[in-house]
Amino acid sequence: LTEDGFVNRLNKETTSFFFTNFPEGTLVMELWKLFAKYGRVGEVYIPNKLDIRGNKFGFVKFKEVKEVEELSNNLEDVWIGSYKLRINLSRFGRNGSVASKTQEERRVTT
Repeated sequence: LTEDGFVNRLNKETTSFFFTNFPEGTLVMELWKLFAKYGRVGEVYIPNKLDIRGNKFGFVKFKEVKEVEELSNNLEDVWIGSYKLRINLSRFGRNGSVASKTQEERRVTT
């Protein structure tokens, strides 16, 4: 999309987290509802490919995050049944570039 397109705005106005270790067959809507308990969800995405260890993984984007560290701490104890999700702040943007500290700070303030 263009510079001013929806996807570009969503990338600038959100804080993205990588997650893994969830049950096979988990639906995006289930994850959306789960993550909505922790903040305003903008997107949940589960790629068709697997991570290096052969596990499913995904990304959640939260809108209007004021305190990234606080949200990150809150996400340390998220469970789906007997599965504890492993969740970390995303290191890469959707285009594959490394997310810099200034990009993360800009996301927090928008």
